[in-house]
Amino acid sequence: MPSFYVYLKPPPKGVNPLNGGIAGGTVEYTEKGWMDGITFHKFLQHYDKHIVTERPVVLLIDSVSCHISSNVFQEARAKGIELYRIVPNATHLMKPLDKGVFGPLKTQWYKTVRKHNRENPGVPINKTNFAEKLREAYNNFYRPNIVVNSFASSGIYPTTIIFIAFLKAST
Repeated sequence: MPSFYVYLKPPPKGVNPLNGGIAGGTVEYTEKGWMDGITFHKFLQHYDKHIVTERPVVLLIDSVSCHISSNVFQEARAKGIELYRIVPNATHLMKPLDKGVFGPLKTQWYKTVRKHNRENPGVPINKTNFAEKLREAYNNFYRPNIVVNSFASSGIYPTTIIFIAFLKAST
């Protein structure tokens, strides 16, 4: 699934922040640079457009208030997407991506940033090149068994995994 980015407003002028990312990516801008209710609804539309056509599918979400709307739950269900809220305050127990994906990805991200800084002194990573650099870090990190093992260690197993947080390595 192509990435879905959420950036702090305002959008950059004259720059496509999706440069270097996978085709079909989406970027939204919010007041705080965080997911809000409107943006979550747009994410669900993006998710629906890019995931498998076989339904139903389950989408695990945290219990952040912007994800909790009866309208969004009803719309998702009508599209064959079952939203399942992970228990609040159980991050250490049940969030599979926190348990086994984001740490290793963060390590690879730091390596990608250091490489970029060595090769491009004085050129920051910002909205203009972030998608490209994230894709680079992701392609150097991702292996399907990493994600499967993260879900298994959270007790969410067996399952068919659609890794929605990042690009599928396609290069």
